[in-house]
Amino acid sequence: MKAACGKRLYPNRVEAMLALAGARMHRVGHRRERRFYFCKGCGGYHLTSQEPKRKLKVICCEAFE
Repeated sequence: MKAACGKRLYPNRVEAMLALAGARMHRVGHRRERRFYFCKGCGGYHLTSQEPKRKLKVICCEAFE
């Protein structure tokens, strides 16, 4: 199913996980799906070949004093 944004839509996390597993097993061409993400625009999930965006945890120096 296609979302309004034109990307393939997975309605929930479970379906996105299953699609990602399938894409990893049956890769076609050079594209390698790496993860799925929630799209605020359409309210569904999409797959992407981009590396995960790392969130850095800021630790206050006072915690070590």
